[in-house]
Amino acid sequence: MSVSRVLPTHCTSLLLLLLGGLPFPVLAQPAVIVSCDFLLREKLYPKAFRCFMDKAKQTLQHKKTMSKLRRIQIGIQIQQAAGAAEQIARQSNTIEKKAYWWEQAVQVMRLSYRQKLCVRTYRCRQLLGKIAELQQKIGYGRLTVRLPAKIKVRVYLRGYQLKRHSDLIQERWTAKRLRPGPYILVVKTDTGQSRRCRTFLKRGQEQHVRCSPNLSQLSHRKHRAKPIPLPQHPGSGLATTGWIVVGVGAVVVLTGSVLLGLGQDALTQRDERSDKLREMGRSATANALQSLAQKASTQLIPEIEALDQSGRTQILAGWFMAGLGVTTLGIGFALTMINRPSPSTTPSPQSQPNHSRSLIIIETEPSHP
Repeated sequence: MSVSRVLPTHCTSLLLLLLGGLPFPVLAQPAVIVSCDFLLREKLYPKAFRCFMDKAKQTLQHKKTMSKLRRIQIGIQIQQAAGAAEQIARQSNTIEKKAYWWEQAVQVMRLSYRQKLCVRTYRCRQLLGKIAELQQKIGYGRLTVRLPAKIKVRVYLRGYQLKRHSDLIQERWTAKRLRPGPYILVVKTDTGQSRRCRTFLKRGQEQHVRCSPNLSQLSHRKHRAKPIPLPQHPGSGLATTGWIVVGVGAVVVLTGSVLLGLGQDALTQRDERSDKLREMGRSATANALQSLAQKASTQLIPEIEALDQSGRTQILAGWFMAGLGVTTLGIGFALTMINRPSPSTTPSPQSQPNHSRSLIIIETEPSHP
């Protein structure tokens, strides 16, 4: 029996590679597209959630032309996204992460209800019941911050996947509908004073926190003397900048050298694995050739392609970084030479300070015989 009858047609190019008949770059395989259902079966719930939501949002852009069957399919995808969010919440070990992913599931279900993807009345009622159940699990709370009454401040609130801020206010500020968990409060005034406070909001509770900046720092800052800058030699600022640029250039050159080494190592591994794959193809029997071809197409060839792409990218980036670093070194050395005083030039007496009178006396001594 011939080899062409044993193996499918798409393995022909692979067999030519194993037998050394084609060079490596000819057999570039397309990337494997992973489905959302596969991610869900493999319990990769965050990726599955994003996958289902992206597909649903892309389809909802053409909502006017969708059939009833298509609407049911999109509703199923959104429900799968909500299920993935609930699974993430169950696997989370902190209350703030659980509440966040329950809230994501609620938002997804609300999207399905607003777009009327539940189609039937009893399914819409079930969806509303599930939304109410998850909101009960979240247990939203309220946080009230007590502020100074004499000055206006801004309040910045940060939590897990949450950021809020207020306008200029005084006395108090209330943040409603907050998920339970730890929060950081930063209270700032227009004069630069600030205060940082931490608090933990429990499920379904209203909490009051006092967080006021230290107003005594204002008078201290007003009466603090400003430092007098010391006189510098002309060109010393450029010289300092030049040495900094030289250091940056040296780091960039070193980074480029490391990338060149890593890229060359990746290409070496690519060549070794390609030679090994061809040797395995030549020494394989007719019975083992099909399994070897399947293994090569699913595992070996993608690894070789990844090494090739990684090596070429790292070498290109390495040469670019090395050239940039050499250019930066040249600019830095040029800056260090700018405005450097020449040994043949002598400063005029008008430009010298009082402590240089000894130089004037030494210059006038030869005029007296």
